[in-house]
Amino acid sequence: NPTDAGGVIRRERRGDRVRSTMSRSADELAVLQKHGAETVFLELQGALAFASVDRLIDRVRTLSASAQSIVLDFKRVQMADSAALQLFEQMAQAMKSAKTRIVLSSLDIGALAPELCERVVQISADASFDLYETADAALEALEDQILARENQVASPLKLALNQIDLFDGLDAQEL
Repeated sequence: NPTDAGGVIRRERRGDRVRSTMSRSADELAVLQKHGAETVFLELQGALAFASVDRLIDRVRTLSASAQSIVLDFKRVQMADSAALQLFEQMAQAMKSAKTRIVLSSLDIGALAPELCERVVQISADASFDLYETADAALEALEDQILARENQVASPLKLALNQIDLFDGLDAQEL
């Protein structure tokens, strides 16, 4: 099972199957549906250990052949030690030649051994990993980049009053 990676990958989804909570117009949604598969969202879980980290790196390398962006969501990672450092260092080396952007979300520096925190931040900066506080923020930023690239500028959703449920049943004069 390619999504297992030793139990570290809880779920793997493409951007055409998972989206941010940002409200989008029908045109924007169509563009995201068409190009969403360029983004892979990996929801990680548990403790990052040597064997599972190796398999995770292999999975990221495989995905980089077809993905422009890979989001690694650490929300459910409970512990990471030197294996996490190895993950970052190897991924940084592997992604230098690849055109795939690595995005880290929900990275809890407190889950890392204190002596590794500074090194992880340095590796992330050197490798140009994008860091986001939440998975939703990461997904929204990647969606906005797709929309900008496809000349579909992300804009706040504008609705007429009669399109809002609160005003349902009111006629034009009452609105």
